[in-house]
Amino acid sequence: WVLTEHARRGRFRPVAVEVAFGRPGAAWGPWVIPLAGDRELRLRGQIDRVDLARDDAGRVYVRVIDYKSSDRDLQPGLIVHGLSLQLPVYLAVAVQHAADLARAAGLPPGVPVHPAGALYFPVREPLLNQDVPVDGAELDALLRRSLRMRGLFIDQPHVLELMDVRVSGAGSDLLMVKVNKDGRVSRNSNTASLDDFAALMEFVRLRLANLAERILDGEIAVAPYRMGHARPCSNCPYRGVCQFDSLVEGNGYRDLPSLDRAAAWEQIHAAGTSAGGAASAAGEARGVAGPDREGAVP
Repeated sequence: WVLTEHARRGRFRPVAVEVAFGRPGAAWGPWVIPLAGDRELRLRGQIDRVDLARDDAGRVYVRVIDYKSSDRDLQPGLIVHGLSLQLPVYLAVAVQHAADLARAAGLPPGVPVHPAGALYFPVREPLLNQDVPVDGAELDALLRRSLRMRGLFIDQPHVLELMDVRVSGAGSDLLMVKVNKDGRVSRNSNTASLDDFAALMEFVRLRLANLAERILDGEIAVAPYRMGHARPCSNCPYRGVCQFDSLVEGNGYRDLPSLDRAAAWEQIHAAGTSAGGAASAAGEARGVAGPDREGAVP
C-alpha cells in the first residue's frame, strides 16, 4: 500500500526493475573502468528499480531505488571512505544508459536525463510503539513515516514534488526530505545539486579504480576499518577465517575520521577536479542525451 501511495502522490514511474548489467545475457554491459597498466575493471551488478519522471517543462529525471530490509541512508562521508559505493554506482550506470531508459518510457529520442536521487526503500513490517491509541488515518501516516525512502535527493524543490506533492510545508511522510514554507529545501535534508551528482559519479569511478588497482597489486592485509564505535568485524561471517584480533601483535584497525556532509562533499569535488574528470562528468549529470550516450562507458 505504501508503493500505491508513492504512485498516487508522485510522477516517478518504474521503467526498469531488477535490471542486470555486466552479467551473461544482461541487456546492459558492464561498467568498464580503465586501470593503470592497460588493465580494466569490469563492474557488474543488478539494480532493483529505476524510475523516470518528466516535469512540466519537459525535463526528464531519473532515480535509482535499492530495496533494503533495514533502515539505510546514503552518507557522503561513508562514500568518501569507500564504505557505501553500491547505490552511487547504480545511479552512474543508470545515467550511462539514459537512452535505454528513455526508450522504455516512450520518450522522444535524444531527450536529456538528469539524476534526481539514489534512494533506499525499506521493505519490512514496521513495529510502532505508541503511548496512546491512534485512529486508522493516523496509524497509516505513522506507518508511512517509518517506511520513508532515504538517501541522496536532488536539491530542486519542484523535482522533489515530482516524488511527493506533499513534500513542502509539514514534510513528506514518504520521503526523508523536506521543503520549507519559503520554498527552499531544508538544510537538514540530504540533498545534492546537479554539479554535486556529477562530482559524485566521477569520485566513485576514481575510488573504484583505486580499490581495484590496490587489489591487483596484491594489497590483501587484514586491516578492518574503525570509525568511532563502528567496526565491520562484529557482523562479518569470515571472522573465523581472517582471525583478526586487535590484541595480537601485527593486527590493527585502520582508523577513519568521521566526516560531516560539508567536509565529505569538499573531498568529493576535490578528487574529481584534481583528476580532471569532473568537468566531463558534469555534462553527464546535468542531462545525458540518449542517443549520444547509448552503450557508453567511461
